[in-house]
Amino acid sequence: MADRRYCVGFITNRFENNYSLTICKGAAIAAEESDVDIVFFPGHDFNITPHDPFQSSFNYQNHALFSLVHKQAVDALVVPLGMVVGRVGYEDRSRFLSRFDGIPTVVCELEHEGYPSVTFNTNGLTESIEHLVKKHGCQRIAFVSGPKGQSDANARLTAYKNALLANGLPVDEALIAYGDFSEYSYDAVAELLDRSDTLPDAICFANDSMAIGAYSLFADRGIVPGKDIAVVGYDNDRFSGVMDPPLTTVDVGIINLGYTSVKAAVELIEKGSIESITLDSSLTIRRSCGCSSYEAAKSFDKKPDSDQLTELVLKQFSGINHISKLNLTTKLLRDFVNLFFTEALDQRKKHFSHRKLCDSFADLIATKFMHLFNHDAALVLLGSLKTAAEPHIKSAAKKLSMYQLFDSMQTSLNEYYAERIYHMESDSQSRQLLVSHITKDMTAYSKEENECYRRLIDDISHFNFESTYIYLFEHPFKGLSQSELAEWKPPKRILLKAYHDGQDIYLPFKEDQYIDTADFFRNTFTSADRRRTAALTLLGFNDELYGFTVTETEPESFTQLGSITQQICTSIKMTDFMLMLEDIISQITQRNAILSHESVSDELTGLLNRRGFFSEAEKALASRAKSHTKLHCAIMFADLNNLKEINDTFGHEEGDYAIKTAAQILRTCLRSSDIIGRVGGDEFAVLAIYSDDTFAERLFKRVKQFQDNLNLETDKPYFVELSIGIHEFDCTDHCNLQELLDSADNKLYIDKKSKRPSSLRQA
Repeated sequence: MADRRYCVGFITNRFENNYSLTICKGAAIAAEESDVDIVFFPGHDFNITPHDPFQSSFNYQNHALFSLVHKQAVDALVVPLGMVVGRVGYEDRSRFLSRFDGIPTVVCELEHEGYPSVTFNTNGLTESIEHLVKKHGCQRIAFVSGPKGQSDANARLTAYKNALLANGLPVDEALIAYGDFSEYSYDAVAELLDRSDTLPDAICFANDSMAIGAYSLFADRGIVPGKDIAVVGYDNDRFSGVMDPPLTTVDVGIINLGYTSVKAAVELIEKGSIESITLDSSLTIRRSCGCSSYEAAKSFDKKPDSDQLTELVLKQFSGINHISKLNLTTKLLRDFVNLFFTEALDQRKKHFSHRKLCDSFADLIATKFMHLFNHDAALVLLGSLKTAAEPHIKSAAKKLSMYQLFDSMQTSLNEYYAERIYHMESDSQSRQLLVSHITKDMTAYSKEENECYRRLIDDISHFNFESTYIYLFEHPFKGLSQSELAEWKPPKRILLKAYHDGQDIYLPFKEDQYIDTADFFRNTFTSADRRRTAALTLLGFNDELYGFTVTETEPESFTQLGSITQQICTSIKMTDFMLMLEDIISQITQRNAILSHESVSDELTGLLNRRGFFSEAEKALASRAKSHTKLHCAIMFADLNNLKEINDTFGHEEGDYAIKTAAQILRTCLRSSDIIGRVGGDEFAVLAIYSDDTFAERLFKRVKQFQDNLNLETDKPYFVELSIGIHEFDCTDHCNLQELLDSADNKLYIDKKSKRPSSLRQA
């Protein structure tokens, strides 16, 4: 083993897909056995199913995750071609694989030139046709293929046709339909059945998912599989044994596909080259073809031994019999089943060893076995054991002992599942609450980035993941089309905003957040002390890409990731929207303030304009009228002397200068509480409220003195002087501002009589 643990990358599609999730489970088991890290890249398959409710217009954005596969991140890669690019042509698949040049790569499901592969033979499909012909006398055997042109679908269709010919039956194109490998192939099956007035003797499906859709159609039309028509699937998916009736299917060991592919990838790292592997497929007989679940048990030429019956039972469960016998779960399952059949076939024993078998079963259900089987499948296992053993037990006492044993084991199983369901429901409620907290916490702290991400990672840490890392691009990518994503390369650096390891949460300092994108799985912040199984999920909203997360957890929890990351993405979008909205509101407020100021301000002097002065002065007078304090009021009216002469002699720029100087004189001589406005071209008004009886007299003198001093200091060829009139009054509710100004104006004319005849200085 190298100084550091190897890491195997595994390309897959969405985790909501049962087939994909099952392959991931097998891959994770192999990684654990081999003591290597494994990281899953759930991009998005190119095999779009239009009826799939999980599809959306922007699901293709997940293809961005494929661009994160880098030789610095992974030492080898597994690519399930059929699942991800099975529908595209050979050249497009080659182009897709070229993305990963330089990384030792194993392909699975389909072969591809230049790459070691892990594939299945078609023996099981051939066996299924032979079984339908020889056991059930079927002559008209229909076939529901995958999409036309897809390599995987073509291989199974060819095997079906060859098997018909080998059994002396013609190939009838009218008995062939084309689905899309999903449970939404209802219409394809309906169209096939409607081609003839009579049902086919049997229908074979190119995978089990399409058989699910067919079962729904059969129920609608009152057709009973196994009675009115024989039905055979392909894959032996996890659900096939618990369909009603259980589905006879070709067992290709989906778990084993992921398991063997990862084992092959590890060998490729260590040896540099490996041979392609072909896994065996075989028929698993259940009731949908018309057989009893264990019809095969009658085919033994002589009395079977415990090993034969063990293989017969385990064959019913997808891939489990292929997983390494060194794996604890597999070993305990085999040991339990073999122990049961050893006791069942021992004619000397009148009773089963209840304690021994119950303890063995308890050890089994305490392992990851229960992550590979649901409750119904576990009951099928017990039923399979009983069905296979019953014909070989002659003693009535021993049969009674077996029934009692199964009653005890079923009780243990029910108790286990009751507790598991309780915890699952409790965990589900907790998860829903935590998911809702994500949006609440992120939006509540949208203005405080550190606190926002601290809350987010704290919420995620309570999902019992081993660790989670949140990486963001410096700037979101927006509007990338599907073709652009095929060529897209992520930025060289990303930001590690936050992460948790167990219950401990961390927010790197801003200067430490920059990480080489290729080092997302191995960097100074990631743990090298333990083996890791992790999955990436994309952070994006519609056509926007924000970043991605790396979550360390087992495949059993992968289905949780979708809802969590969706909530994070929605929260990021809402947070961005709220910040944008706040920015817009702030800009509008600022603009309104500017507009409001401009609407009441004089552009030349910066004083209030006529409108602004009247508005502010009337407010002040109204407020003063309601006050009970003994304060005095005065209105001052001022006029700039000889402005026309200055304009005519020196130009309007000098005239403007004179007006601004006059405004400055008033601003300097008055208090900040006084209201000053330019109410005409050369006219100014002031409202002052004061308590000193001498205020008006002193104000008049102050203005006159200040303007005299200013004129002595200036080098302008003209004088800037104001004529002033001040009217004092007591404020009441009936004060009229215009009348007060008129009174001040009248007094101004008294002062104006003493002005200079000319503003021009003598040469």
